[in-house]
Amino acid sequence: MRSRLALSTLLAGLFAVAEGVTELFHTQSSGDFDTTADYVLEAFFVGFLVAAAAACFLLRERATAALAARACVLLAGGFAVVAASAAIALVSGKGEDEAPLGLLFPIGLLVCLLALVILIVESARGHARPRWFGPALLGALVVSLALGENAGALLLSLPWLALAAVEIREAEPRAAG
Repeated sequence: MRSRLALSTLLAGLFAVAEGVTELFHTQSSGDFDTTADYVLEAFFVGFLVAAAAACFLLRERATAALAARACVLLAGGFAVVAASAAIALVSGKGEDEAPLGLLFPIGLLVCLLALVILIVESARGHARPRWFGPALLGALVVSLALGENAGALLLSLPWLALAAVEIREAEPRAAG
């Protein structure tokens, strides 16, 4: 489980970094995608969301209470709904202003925010592991939404990369004696 969680969190972080770096050089069209970079940005976003959904689903196994596990599954579902919206935008070539099923994005985002609030409460109770991840992800998500395409994805990568580092370190075999 640790290796799958480490891989999915690492992929989420790396896709977010790739998206953020690309956004530093290109602003995605909000209408029809005009350039290859528009598609590349959306593909990085879809990759991030799919990896984040997988990571959250795997994170449920670290929960020590049913509500914390359900919050992880709910968070995974929220990321999956946003991923579906982004995948539809990628395939259709339509930006946020014209994307079919555009309501999926805000619905998925609200589900993510609700799940994060529950996860933070469960973290405070000691039922969600690691305890710092929920608050760090919520903070990064809120600030990244405020920043938008001005390095928001780079900020959002930080909790994922930190969790990947923890998982990789804990998965390494310990030297005997």
